[in-house]
Amino acid sequence: MTRNNNKLRAAFFAALMVLWVFSGAVAFGGSAVAQGNLDDASDQADDTWETQSGKWQGQSLYFEPADDPTTTTYTIREYDSQSSEPVGQAVRRVAFSQTDDTNEYYAHIDTSDFEGEYVITKDGRSNEDVVETGADGAESGLNTDDTNEAIEFLVQDLDASWSPDAVSQEGTSELELSTGRSAEHNLEISSDNLSVGQLQNLFNNADYEETDDGIIVPTTSDDLTANVGQADIEPGDYVFNVDVTDTSASDTATLTVDEDIDADADFTQPVFEEARGDNATISLESQELETFNVTVGNSDDVSYEANLVVSPNEDGEVVINMNTYEAGGWNDAALEEVFTAEEGTIETDHRATERVDGTENPLEMGLYDIVASNPADNEEYDVAALDIQERSTDGLTVHTAPDYSELSSAAEIREGQEDGSVTESSDIAMQDALLVEVEASGIYGLFGAQMDNPEQFLATENGLDLTIEQTNPGTNQAPTTVNLEDSTTRVIQDADNDTFYVAIDTAGLQPDGDISEGDEFNASFDVTSEYEYIESSDDVESVNDDFGLVERSAEFDTEGDEVVVSASENAEISGETSVAPGTEFNIRARATGENPFLKTATATVGEDGTFSGEFDFSDVESEQEFQVTIPNENFDSETPGRVGEAAQASVSLSDVEAEGDEVSSVTVDSVDVPQGGFVAIHDSSLEDGAAFDSYLGSSEYLSEGENSDVEVQLDEPITEETDLFAVVYQDTNDNQEFDFVDSEGDDDSEYTDEDGEAISDSASVTFSDDTNNGTETPTGTEEAPGGDDTETATDDSGSDDGGEDQAGFGAVIALIALLGAALLAARRNDF
Repeated sequence: MTRNNNKLRAAFFAALMVLWVFSGAVAFGGSAVAQGNLDDASDQADDTWETQSGKWQGQSLYFEPADDPTTTTYTIREYDSQSSEPVGQAVRRVAFSQTDDTNEYYAHIDTSDFEGEYVITKDGRSNEDVVETGADGAESGLNTDDTNEAIEFLVQDLDASWSPDAVSQEGTSELELSTGRSAEHNLEISSDNLSVGQLQNLFNNADYEETDDGIIVPTTSDDLTANVGQADIEPGDYVFNVDVTDTSASDTATLTVDEDIDADADFTQPVFEEARGDNATISLESQELETFNVTVGNSDDVSYEANLVVSPNEDGEVVINMNTYEAGGWNDAALEEVFTAEEGTIETDHRATERVDGTENPLEMGLYDIVASNPADNEEYDVAALDIQERSTDGLTVHTAPDYSELSSAAEIREGQEDGSVTESSDIAMQDALLVEVEASGIYGLFGAQMDNPEQFLATENGLDLTIEQTNPGTNQAPTTVNLEDSTTRVIQDADNDTFYVAIDTAGLQPDGDISEGDEFNASFDVTSEYEYIESSDDVESVNDDFGLVERSAEFDTEGDEVVVSASENAEISGETSVAPGTEFNIRARATGENPFLKTATATVGEDGTFSGEFDFSDVESEQEFQVTIPNENFDSETPGRVGEAAQASVSLSDVEAEGDEVSSVTVDSVDVPQGGFVAIHDSSLEDGAAFDSYLGSSEYLSEGENSDVEVQLDEPITEETDLFAVVYQDTNDNQEFDFVDSEGDDDSEYTDEDGEAISDSASVTFSDDTNNGTETPTGTEEAPGGDDTETATDDSGSDDGGEDQAGFGAVIALIALLGAALLAARRNDF
């Protein structure tokens, strides 16, 4: 039995020895691919184990030991450079292989589970046992100087997506990639439903290396353009697998290929016109196409041609701006500086320009063909023309405005011109804004081409010169020139209207000499031969306008030497000023003494320079004196004032002689309403106190002051002679609606006189004698006794009364005649 146990024990230890040897064979096992030498082995790895470097998780790293790994232990360990004992626990022993030809040892280290810092140690685990290597991955020594020889392993991310993610069978898309790596690396791209050939055609490269599933594409994180039309792909959804070949990073992206439809692109108008040197706008529409070509010009016909590939926006619109100033290219302008997309996108561009004389000059005037076509076969979708016309210099006008800060855009300026706050003027008050408006075409391409900001236009020697120079210098004195390059100057372009503006804040003018009120200037804009679009060196186009700087002043309207206002709710204080129309300021009325008061109203300067403010002086006694000023405006405007008698309402109504059968409206000769209001018509029952039942109709709201020939529409027409009363009413609830009757007198009460009586006037309504009297004049014919037609008698004198009398007695005479005839017949019978 003991002998059997010994045999079993011997067999067990023999098995352990075999297992140990086998384990050693695994630790030092050969590579699956035969390697003739170390160079072959290094080439088969993704990279090398290079200490003090960064690598990507998942890479296969080549390592070459300096000693025999059968007698030396090489171990991969975690490393923490922030720790006092940085060398950490073992991950695993390095597994080595031998080359076939030279029997040299090497290792391909799998890093698919590495994240962080790692080192290789040799027969130990201290920092001094860490192996140092170079860029070739070969061991060069140990870390005897106690430095950090770790490799940091980073986890690579990969994001892949299609833009757009749906295209037609003839469309193109971009495979957008984000790999986190700047150095070139390889991607394997595959799709279950596409062949290798289709993938190569899709990405426009038949030389991409084939794999079992797809193709290898070198990249540096650049997006990849895919041309679906070249790959002959059927409609459907295609999932693309994108894998980094040397790391574990991967992603998928789905592209939908839609069936081709009968697509088209159309220009929005047949001819696009623009002045030579300006920015032309070319617009198209296409609801179906994802991309198409736009060609401007024809190199054979006009020696200029530019080719664009464009994509519409979500609404199917493409709007292209073409800088005709830069289009000729004499400033070596890149094509993207000539063509920009206002709507949609310009994908690619190319210029094919051939000059007959070999030079690059500004584009000449004339018609340039514009063609929209299919990128695949150049089939034309639509044609139009660009008409480049002669430029011009048309006019210069000086304006004024109250606030320089509100002149920052063409829209603000146009709005100011409409509401009257930007007005043409030859007198500019100090501290107001001076606005020079120049009408000229063919210069706006220069704004975008050579200038980072429009103000450079004033400082650049380009043949476009704007100057503002004094015209009334003192004797033997040089004229003052306004410095237009100062920060108080702003240039605003309005290319759509062939206009630009120069806004100047007169409060901050920095002239080359002294400047003061009373100085007169000439603003001039000159286009000289230095500008490329002036044909001859003798040609100079010039426009100008004159203006003067005046004192900032204001005067009140007075009676004698004082401002007189009525003791009413809507008293007005008015005047005239030199400041810009649209300026707002406060008018202050101030009294001291026994009955002090302080009243303020806001006034806005009108286009004619006048202003007014409304005050409530109804609580101030007549003959009260006060002072009127305009504070905070540097005006020397203080003027004495006095409160006069309160203004009285009045009304005048004339008698009405009706021309027809009824009166449906009454015209009141005049109505004076100091605070605005209405005039209403009442019938004669008003005298009996029927204030509401007597009401016949009222006017529209009347503005304060005197109103003439006010028409009042009556609710019910008047059909008989009567007396009328015109009564003046207030608008006590300020709604400009007559509410006296509906409110039963609570609102819109009457204007009254000093005795409290309502202000009114009376008149009568009469009808002419031939109307509305109940009698009709007989006309036509009447059948006489015995059946004879007898014509109605008329009076040749033309008298109405005579005609009526004859008609009235005719029946009596006829009756007498009949009685006479009967008596005569009876008498004859008696005889």
